[in-house]
Amino acid sequence: MSFSTVNSYSVSGITATHVTVETHLSPGLPKFTLVGLPEAVVKESKERVRSALITNQLPFPKQRITINLAPADLPKQGGCFDLPIALGILAAQGVLKQSDLHPFVFCGELSLSGQLRPITGVLAMLLVSQKTLILPASQPECQALPHAKSCLIASQLLEVIAHLKQQKCLPKTQAHTCEQPLPDPDFKSVIGQSLGKYALMLSAVGGHALRFIGPPGCGKSLLAHLLVDCLPTLNETDTFTCATLRAAAQLPVNFSNRPPFRAPHHSISQAGLIGGGTPVRPGEISLAHKGVLFLDEVAEIPRKQLDSLREPIEQSYIHIARAGHHIQFPTEFQLICAMNPCPCGYSTHPHISCQCTPHAIQMYQTRISGPLLDRIGLHVHLNAPAHNTPPSTDEILLSIKHIQTLRAVQQQRQGCLNHQLNTAHPILKQNTSSKAHTMLSNIYQKQHLSMRALGHLHTTAFTIADISDSPHISVQHIEQALMFQKNITHKHATPHTI
Repeated sequence: MSFSTVNSYSVSGITATHVTVETHLSPGLPKFTLVGLPEAVVKESKERVRSALITNQLPFPKQRITINLAPADLPKQGGCFDLPIALGILAAQGVLKQSDLHPFVFCGELSLSGQLRPITGVLAMLLVSQKTLILPASQPECQALPHAKSCLIASQLLEVIAHLKQQKCLPKTQAHTCEQPLPDPDFKSVIGQSLGKYALMLSAVGGHALRFIGPPGCGKSLLAHLLVDCLPTLNETDTFTCATLRAAAQLPVNFSNRPPFRAPHHSISQAGLIGGGTPVRPGEISLAHKGVLFLDEVAEIPRKQLDSLREPIEQSYIHIARAGHHIQFPTEFQLICAMNPCPCGYSTHPHISCQCTPHAIQMYQTRISGPLLDRIGLHVHLNAPAHNTPPSTDEILLSIKHIQTLRAVQQQRQGCLNHQLNTAHPILKQNTSSKAHTMLSNIYQKQHLSMRALGHLHTTAFTIADISDSPHISVQHIEQALMFQKNITHKHATPHTI
């Protein structure tokens, strides 16, 4: 047989596309032709394959060799095609049976001696593969794969051939558990700030975006770091997706089931924040997928970078378009921001006088655009606590188990968390009292809210009702939700205790 096909994958971002490596041998002068939009590294594979076969005393045809990487219009990159090309040449000569190759997908770079070397994009391949993958044994990701994503590993080309000939079976990757118990958040590390802690609970339960405004040292960053401790563990699919994103960003891969927490410096570039570069890599918003993105000193981040967050926050993905290709990364993160009220930071401090002019304060506070602020559901102003502030007796501090239960109730009730609902959703209408509907209508007309801001107010009240174990949204829940809305005047309300 002078023709063979071998299964492999090409990876772009975190998307793996099936590639069929077709090999054809024909009479003529010896020539090795590789087609199917191969990039430089792929083109060089013919030299590695030739040396690997000859070094291991395997037959290399002295005739015309044509390798097609299908689909032909998909750019191919990386050294992962060395192994399937070598096996395809052997199968075309009759050394291997085509039927033995069909159940497997082969990916791996070959050394000149036939050793298999690690490649990039392995996790993306495992995420979509329906067949058994055969990968290099030295692949770092293979050392800690969960049980559901096992594969076969080989150190040398001859080991793969022996497995296909059923002479010696390749070992499977050892299954590892990724489960780590989450401790309850340590709210005692933050002095005072009962309102901030309550807002944190609302954010954790309903998935709402959150912004803290307050003077330096009042506990904004401490509270923000506690949010990830309030979130439940990830399931196996989300854990694997997060690990795949880290691998695509060339960061150390781990399969922890704890939600990711990303806190980039305020000098971050736009490509570092949303993704980009050459080759295209996921940004911080994708690395925070299923976790928390904390933007400290958010007013110091250039406005262009901040405004690039507007679409990913609502769409839960980002589409990066380049001249040659398009890549999509998931961005289902929970945003939490912290900022000072003015450039010096002390305009709201009870004892330290502010050195800023009214114009400087106004310019500082308008560094964040209105459309971005409109996408943040909770806005909390924090004051500097006294050193001897006693613990509050009416704080609502939920355990991680209670938070997980409340989130599960939302998923069962409407298929998503509260923050993903809009004010016209039938679930919201059914669970809102007539008086609360009237109050929302009055607020919308008097405060000139956008429909998005009204939706934040409504869903925040829904989360408050869930925490209070109330079957319906009442006027009291709307009043409490008003405390966390941007630029809305309201009467003072105190969160109810459970």
